[in-house]
Amino acid sequence: MSDQATGPLTEGFERSPGEDGTLGSGTRVGRLVVLGPIGEGGMGRVYSAFDSMLDRRVCLKFLKSRGVDSADDAGNQRLLEEARALAHVSHPGILPIFDVGEFEGRVYLVTEFVDGWTLADWVRVREPAPDAIVAALRRAGEGLAAAHAASIVHRDFKPDNVMMGRDGRVRVMDFGLALRGESGSD
Repeated sequence: MSDQATGPLTEGFERSPGEDGTLGSGTRVGRLVVLGPIGEGGMGRVYSAFDSMLDRRVCLKFLKSRGVDSADDAGNQRLLEEARALAHVSHPGILPIFDVGEFEGRVYLVTEFVDGWTLADWVRVREPAPDAIVAALRRAGEGLAAAHAASIVHRDFKPDNVMMGRDGRVRVMDFGLALRGESGSD
């Protein structure tokens, strides 16, 4: 298989990141081609990307660069720990991590692309009935329970860290502050 992306989504792209570390449309990150930004928080940026080898759209998550090597190293380590912890959990209520890698000294995660909203935006924009909100929170709780069963504690669970897909599936995400405990046996 070739590392070259093909098809209408990716033809002709070979761009570099901006000075502030943001990735422009067309930037190549390994076999992935950035399609554009889809979210940004206090600590990270998320991009929509195209995986040419698997012919699918994915999310690409980077921590924001702080310009201080030791801070960036600590952030990279936390992101790797998040990937390692979640690699041990498979549940429909948890956003799966497909891959982890490094690009220009920064660690990134590749996750499922969810066509939808954060739970907070879903409630605000779609104005679902109260029983639909309770059902979504219950499904998110099932995802958290699966993480807890694998000795993973989220530590930053909130509506902005839950995705509600247009397909109705709920997925807990952003385990970046997660703690991985010891397994229950001695």
